[in-house]
Amino acid sequence: GATSAGVHRRMLEQQQDVAHLVGLALCPQALLNPDRLAVVDYAEVAGQELGNLRSWHGFRAYSARDRACHSRAVATPGTPNDAPLQQAVWTRLRWRMRGAWMWPMFLAATIGDGLLLHQLPVWGDATRTVPATLFSGFVNLLVAAIAAPAVGGLLRRRRRPDLPRLVASNYAGTALIGLVTALLFLAGVLHHPAVAAQERALRTQAAAARNYLLTAAPPRLHARLGGADVLKLTDGLYRTCVPDRRRRAFCVLVRTTQDPPIVREDLDRTPNARYSRSRGFSGP
Repeated sequence: GATSAGVHRRMLEQQQDVAHLVGLALCPQALLNPDRLAVVDYAEVAGQELGNLRSWHGFRAYSARDRACHSRAVATPGTPNDAPLQQAVWTRLRWRMRGAWMWPMFLAATIGDGLLLHQLPVWGDATRTVPATLFSGFVNLLVAAIAAPAVGGLLRRRRRPDLPRLVASNYAGTALIGLVTALLFLAGVLHHPAVAAQERALRTQAAAARNYLLTAAPPRLHARLGGADVLKLTDGLYRTCVPDRRRRAFCVLVRTTQDPPIVREDLDRTPNARYSRSRGFSGP
């Protein structure tokens, strides 16, 4: 009756499924067996020649099962079954791209911070570009190597547990390096009034030293005033020298802490270059 027909239909479908699975299991061996496959250009073979080629040893045309195996073997990626895997790969790639900014940021910030420290020093009156760049590189390296992994781990535990550890460290390192640049800029701005005051004092002492040298220095030195150099001894005390004879100079000491500045002749004729090396001073 109808019941027995339904049972037979289900049994037939199960048998077809089993045969299909068996065929799939035999596909790799069928595709990898070189004695059962050949490549034929049917455009160049026709009629009797095709029949002779069919009888040639080692040639066998595709059977229905071989064609099914081939169609499965050459199936391209992108089927619905591959979608979750592809989505995971693209998600990880996007994470890596988003988290790959720390080292480019490190390089740009090292150069930028060096120029920033040169223009807005955070200590002293001035900072040379090369020492400033080396200092900023050392600070940013400490941030990237030590602080970034620690803050990245905290980020994963508190806010973003879905992030890979490397991506979280990159996020944290990029933000921290940017924070270092912001702090250096803020410190430079806060220290700028002191730098501006030192520059005003330097201009004041230069004018006072020139006026004194025009009146007290030997006339032969007046033409050399443009070659005078200045050495800062302490805050508000400067030493200005005009080249004279070989390894000798005419020098004055200028104190800018009083108004008007106090100027007096320095009896030591040592030029500032040798004077600074012997006493450990640096330029203004």
